[in-house]
Amino acid sequence: MAQRFSLTASKYMRYVARTMLNNEIRYVALSSVHQRALIQSDATLSCATQPHHSVGAPVSGTVVQDQTLEDRRTTDEVISCVNAQIRNESHGRLFAIIYIHGKQFKVTPEDLIVVQSSMPVDIGDSLCLEKVLMVGSRDFSLLGRPTLSKDFVRVDATVIEKTLSHEVRNFLFRKRSRFHRSYFFRYPYTVLRINSILLLHPLNEDAAVEGLQDR
Repeated sequence: MAQRFSLTASKYMRYVARTMLNNEIRYVALSSVHQRALIQSDATLSCATQPHHSVGAPVSGTVVQDQTLEDRRTTDEVISCVNAQIRNESHGRLFAIIYIHGKQFKVTPEDLIVVQSSMPVDIGDSLCLEKVLMVGSRDFSLLGRPTLSKDFVRVDATVIEKTLSHEVRNFLFRKRSRFHRSYFFRYPYTVLRINSILLLHPLNEDAAVEGLQDR
């Protein structure tokens, strides 16, 4: 009797499990159909509500002024103050951001910079660094777009040393083999001393040039 009851109970459990599985499959199928119908209805609604623009319709817009009268007055006051300091040379110690061999250096007079390159110059040669990105003092800063004019700012430097870096080891190997190599090399360095940073003329005033010998 107990054996018959156990068999009947096992059949009942299998029946319940089969019924629940069928219900879940039916629910998943209905939900997928419902989602597909919702997506189609949303697509139809978006297509129906999409506005149609004619090709020849004029585009209306408003003219935006770059600067108001007050902004121009403020700009003129700032430029006049900067020009007064440039004429009187009362700006004090200047700094500049220069671009040499793919790197930027912030320099002031009497600074030493190390350029990782073998520049084609000799020790004692004088250089004029023309790629000046920015120049400024304690009271103002002037930015280039991308560089400042070489007729406006001048940065002079002198080559004081050409040397090599410390020895660098480059080790190569291959996995699961006996291949391994070591290569030793040294980077060339050029040391420059910044002599002076000069502002040649005030803002918005071109310097008088009598030829192209200085260009």
